[in-house]
Amino acid sequence: MRSYIFIGQHKCGTTSIQDFLSSSYLEIIKRGYLYPFSDIQSIINNRFKKTFTKNNELDHLIQNFINWRKDLLEPHNKLAFKLIDEKYNLGMPPWHTNEESSNDIFNIFNSQILSYDIHTLIICSEILSTFPEYDNDLITNLLNNLNCQRHDFCCILRRPDDYLSSFFSQELFFERLNADINQRYFDFYKKSIHFDYKKLISSWIDTNKFTNINI
Repeated sequence: MRSYIFIGQHKCGTTSIQDFLSSSYLEIIKRGYLYPFSDIQSIINNRFKKTFTKNNELDHLIQNFINWRKDLLEPHNKLAFKLIDEKYNLGMPPWHTNEESSNDIFNIFNSQILSYDIHTLIICSEILSTFPEYDNDLITNLLNNLNCQRHDFCCILRRPDDYLSSFFSQELFFERLNADINQRYFDFYKKSIHFDYKKLISSWIDTNKFTNINI
């Protein structure tokens, strides 16, 4: 079995890909691909929703619940946040549940793998792109716990000025601008993986664990 790891970057369509993969969970399994959920409740929610799609009122209620629980749409963001939290004690964002440890999540992945005839494990999360900001051991930990014979890597990069404009719009939407824009974007982000693409890419490639690299 191989893994296909897509790390974003931010503002490069990751959420749309996650939305498609989570909503097509059972369909892509039929083709040998697994986009694993990170908790048992998400698996139940997915199957429950598929059963009652003809009931518009019930479907609407379930969709509202799903939209609130990012675990279902972005399960690998949850795993990435958890790996960071367990090493640096930074806490989990409020839009993800916090009952499972990273080992629990990997075990839930394995239970799904064993339940189906899978040849490719799809891991998709823009939060993975932040690992080089913390510690490259986070990358190694992730790859080792996926238990795959080979790994393929994919990252989409956006032209920095175009990326900055899109990211700034998101910061405004979530009301995160608590500092002077020049200080926040040119003193901080310019030194981070948001602009330092060499640091972002080389940290993953230098693990020497990837059979194919797509950028």
